[in-house]
Amino acid sequence: MLVLLLPFGCAGGPDPEDDLDDRGPPDLAARDAGGGAPAIVVLATVAGLAPEHTTDAAAMPVLAGMAASGLSADALVGVTPPTPYPVHATLATGQHPATHGVPADRMLGEHGPRAEVHSHASHLRSPTLWQAVVERGGGVLSLDWPGTVGASIPLLLPDLVVPPGRRMRDLLQGATTPALLEMAARDEVDLGTPSADRDGFLVTAACRVLMAAQPPRLVQLRLTQTAAAMGRGGPSGPHARQAFAQVDRELGRLLRCLADAERLESSAVVVVGDGAWGRVHSEIRPNRWLLAAGLIRAADAPGAGASSWRAVLRSNGGSAFLYANDTEAALEARRVLAEQAEQTGAFRVLGAEEMIALHTDPEAWFGVTATPGYALADGLDAPLLRASASGAAPGYLGGDSVSGIGLAAWGRGLRRGVRAPELRLLDVAPTLAVLLGVPLAEAEGRAQLGLLRAARTSTPGTEGTRWRVEVSQ
Repeated sequence: MLVLLLPFGCAGGPDPEDDLDDRGPPDLAARDAGGGAPAIVVLATVAGLAPEHTTDAAAMPVLAGMAASGLSADALVGVTPPTPYPVHATLATGQHPATHGVPADRMLGEHGPRAEVHSHASHLRSPTLWQAVVERGGGVLSLDWPGTVGASIPLLLPDLVVPPGRRMRDLLQGATTPALLEMAARDEVDLGTPSADRDGFLVTAACRVLMAAQPPRLVQLRLTQTAAAMGRGGPSGPHARQAFAQVDRELGRLLRCLADAERLESSAVVVVGDGAWGRVHSEIRPNRWLLAAGLIRAADAPGAGASSWRAVLRSNGGSAFLYANDTEAALEARRVLAEQAEQTGAFRVLGAEEMIALHTDPEAWFGVTATPGYALADGLDAPLLRASASGAAPGYLGGDSVSGIGLAAWGRGLRRGVRAPELRLLDVAPTLAVLLGVPLAEAEGRAQLGLLRAARTSTPGTEGTRWRVEVSQ
């Protein structure tokens, strides 16, 4: 009924597509959202968002304003691998990838790493924040959030990767809420390619729903134009700076929509990065060494990949995990890769203790982590080492040239002017669950109650003031 009856007409005020040049984003420093439970929680992710973005008022004034007037962190400790699909699954569940069932961006099959990503909600083995909200009777809007194809979300435009020979519109037809699909068709936006136009449409769609008579309780939104921009010149190149500035304007437009609907002070908005990105100059294909060692058999057709494998690496960009059919194959793969790591200096092998400490995929025998500047690729074709076509890649486990994950938040129930020295990605979902007043009992992270602003209540005729964290509306 929510899908059928939800009016997408605005509740009054300017159109959500209006430019901000005339009025600008709302002044968060001059507004006090107060304590207690927010009526709306918006969780937005930005590809490549790093801690330094949250303090750069010249480049991203809206985000920096959120951080200064609300919450931010010097470091947000990620998960392994720190790539978009595992990160988004952790933001939804509060669990490590080893637990929630999305151990990498791409899937693994009998012919090795596949092009398909973990888009379907059935890959998640754990309860999610969106499920908890829906079960409590709350509305949810999800726009391009990874891992939501087939999810029971009232208002859904899932992430979809278009395979060769298919059209995005055909894929969306059976997977998207009809009202959102009609909106995309009316706006004539290309949803198949990350771009400023696509991000702009997603924010416009969010605005239209948030300004409707009955807005959802939870909004999850992914903005990705920065990923392609980072690939054109690195995370700090001119293309990336321009893209992050455009994302900042979209965040300002989202806040303005909430303000125009008179819902800003009753909302909480959280913006998080999607992984650990690093600068890249070279690409290396370590599976070619496993091919030479007889652990991978190449398909007959050139460029077709593997026909079978006994041991194979699945790359995350800045790291990769080794999968093997038996102990003998795993030991031989480790010997080969350790030898090449020493000779090339392009990566190092992760031992069992490191893998356990990082809560990596339990199906992997061991891993490798790239030296900053190198990206690991899955291909079997020559050359083994080549100049990288992309200036950036996610999935790095450390290094001076690797960005951390940024976080900024502002709104109802959140403390003001707090910059934490370190937070964990694992703790975002359980903390939001407290704000939303919903259970997330299986989360491995912990709700950070010290970041929440208690509701101030007083009882007439008594002295003093009583403080509490309210977990329901």
